[in-house]
Amino acid sequence: MCRSERIGALCPIWGAMFTRTINDIRCKTASTGPLGFVAVNTVYTVAGQTRRTERQDIVYRKDPKPGQPLSEPLAEDWPDATQRQVTPDAILLFCSCARTLNAHRIHYDLPEATPAEGVGGLVVPGPLQAIWMLNLTPQLLGHLPAQFRARGLTPLAAVLSVRVKGRPAPAGLALRVRRAQGVVMMQATAPADISRKVRPDSWPDWRTAHPRCPLAPDHGRPVDISPRATKS
Repeated sequence: MCRSERIGALCPIWGAMFTRTINDIRCKTASTGPLGFVAVNTVYTVAGQTRRTERQDIVYRKDPKPGQPLSEPLAEDWPDATQRQVTPDAILLFCSCARTLNAHRIHYDLPEATPAEGVGGLVVPGPLQAIWMLNLTPQLLGHLPAQFRARGLTPLAAVLSVRVKGRPAPAGLALRVRRAQGVVMMQATAPADISRKVRPDSWPDWRTAHPRCPLAPDHGRPVDISPRATKS
């Protein structure tokens, strides 16, 4: 699973080239068994100039035993948060994996995902959840943040509806993806650095920028990953 993701120098990167490098590989033993940690750095350039940097810390572990419970961290509600509801499905996950070159089968192959991850459905990619939270930031800040940091806490199955929430924090914004039962799947922070802000109108609208997914039932229904935000 994608345990954490850090994005710097946020700005539009249409037509960019990217270089991806494995920066570090470490192995540890935890209470759940052996774990592998891989740090991946990605640099996006346009016309030879760096436009965005990313770092992903990916965790590899053994398949859980049948019936083994997952860690599900609970957290209090944020009644004053700006939020949007998202119900991911197989079409959204397949299109997301195709657009991000993610070949991990647990995100689109149900027979592979169910025994491998033990979450009862397809696993929602961590970067996709990070996008949901990132898309909420312009409504709260008035612009995209200069940096963004997200951390996965527990796997999310595509059969579950979640709330993407954000609210002001001392250093900027606090964001999270939370199930109705109070389980937090992923959390993030975004500093309110207005000196390096990116205007929302310079960022592509996900509702119109992505191509239509040919696997949708009507062969023309676009997948909208940024529903309208509402105040709770």
